[in-house]
Amino acid sequence: MLNQSEGVALVEHMRPQKVKAGTVLFHEGQKNASFMALILEGEATVETQGAGHGESIMLKVLGEGDLIGEQGILDNGARSATVTAVTDTSFASLSHEDLLKWLEGRPTVARGLLAQIAGRLRKANDVVADLVAERRRVDDHGIESACLGDERDDGTALGSERPVDRPGGFRRS
Repeated sequence: MLNQSEGVALVEHMRPQKVKAGTVLFHEGQKNASFMALILEGEATVETQGAGHGESIMLKVLGEGDLIGEQGILDNGARSATVTAVTDTSFASLSHEDLLKWLEGRPTVARGLLAQIAGRLRKANDVVADLVAERRRVDDHGIESACLGDERDDGTALGSERPVDRPGGFRRS
């Protein structure tokens, strides 16, 4: 994403930090994402709770040169995943305000950051498409799968015998 001179310039604006293995850098759902970080040394896992289903799903292992927290820092949204140091890890962090200030005179870098985020979104879309295709394949073989909001032809929710409630109290007839 960054060439060497841009990387050096960015790191000069960042605050170096070190954490021990097992340290959680971000918690999924954490509000007010105040910083992003560039991993300088070590590894960290990125995990999600699978949209609240309680099962932890490892999405990726990140290492030297990878950015973490850039999504939350750009939109000030909640953290979309939990990031945990797997090894003793060194990273350099940058606040939301400092990032925006630094990007002002670097449109090429801003486009690169947007391209990286778009690439991650494309991968996420591919995963969703694969899951939907797999579900259809399973359904085509006569196996019911229950997903939020899905229903049978008789108007009952998959995985239960209760009717599906619709906005305004309407049920499918």
